[in-house]
Amino acid sequence: MISKFNSTAAFLMVVVMVFTATAVDVRAQNLQAQLSNANTAYQQGDFEGSRDIFEHVTNAFGARAPMLYGPKFGVIYYRKGLCELKLAGEAKRGNRQADTSKWFEEAAKSFEVCYTKFPNGAPDMAPTKNTAHKSCLQRWAESKMGLKDYDEALRLYNKFQAERDSAKDKRLPSQGGFNINLAICNFLKTEPDIGEGIGKFEQALVNKEKWETSDSAVVAAFLALSQAVVKQGQEGAMVDFLNKNRADLTLEPYQMYEFSPLFFKLAANALEADMYIAARNLYSMIPSTEVIIQDIQARINQLPGRRGIVDGANTIEVDRLQKGKKSAQETLMMLVYSPPCASFTIRWGISVASMLGCNCWSVTTIRVKSVKQTSITSFEFLRLLD
Repeated sequence: MISKFNSTAAFLMVVVMVFTATAVDVRAQNLQAQLSNANTAYQQGDFEGSRDIFEHVTNAFGARAPMLYGPKFGVIYYRKGLCELKLAGEAKRGNRQADTSKWFEEAAKSFEVCYTKFPNGAPDMAPTKNTAHKSCLQRWAESKMGLKDYDEALRLYNKFQAERDSAKDKRLPSQGGFNINLAICNFLKTEPDIGEGIGKFEQALVNKEKWETSDSAVVAAFLALSQAVVKQGQEGAMVDFLNKNRADLTLEPYQMYEFSPLFFKLAANALEADMYIAARNLYSMIPSTEVIIQDIQARINQLPGRRGIVDGANTIEVDRLQKGKKSAQETLMMLVYSPPCASFTIRWGISVASMLGCNCWSVTTIRVKSVKQTSITSFEFLRLLD
């Protein structure tokens, strides 16, 4: 009787083991299918759809993930965080501030879980590998930058530098982009370190092609530098930087169109801080609207029948060029047919010229003539002060 009982118990145990193994196998197959769907959605640009799948996976499997899947499950949190960074970027470009903050916060949480909950070599986990364990420190730092927590972002970047395997853990998004982010953090942290920031910035500029430093990254760092300079009252640092790096900072006219409003803002900020030399240098970097239109058209003519090309770290898209040309033409027409606008520009330019100790009468005469004949824009007016 006892023997029969033992045999039955053994049989039931085998059945339980088989069902358990089958359930785990089915669950693993289900997980792989969901991850495949998430990756497909990401590649198609459906970042929210991809993120929703990753969110479902982490909710369904996260509790037992360390025991069942080990550190490699952290990669799922990493990919979820990448989706959230993309969504934050889309919201930022759409000027949806609440969504921007929301997605940056979610991304920071995802990368934190990837790093803290799924370390490699933990004794109580399955023996797998979290290939994103160090890389997520950089993405975590990016999320903190998005939330304007530059002190914490810099701490995370420094932590990555200290822990990375130089043969495996690449600096992201590129060596140039990494340096730019370090520069921005140094410029915008609670107590700005302008010298350290400029050092990182200049490295990214000097090695722009080799390190794949994008134009948008350069402009972002320059904006951060100007903010730090105004905050610290260090006009000399800005002027020295411009004099030393003007060639590397100057973009082609077709590129400068998108960034001209930002340079106007930087110059205006410098003027408000009584940094007139820095303001003039900033205005002098902006090409005229006519030159911009001509350069955009030349680029379009070089790409007949094509959607665009990749040029180093930058992408030239015909559609964006055409939109930029149309907007620039509208701006030019406004200057031609809007005397009040021209008059305002003249009065504003005279005040700047006066502050710089220039001959206002000769400048005013040239400006009036220029508005009628060629619609030279306001930053060209300042260039006539030479």
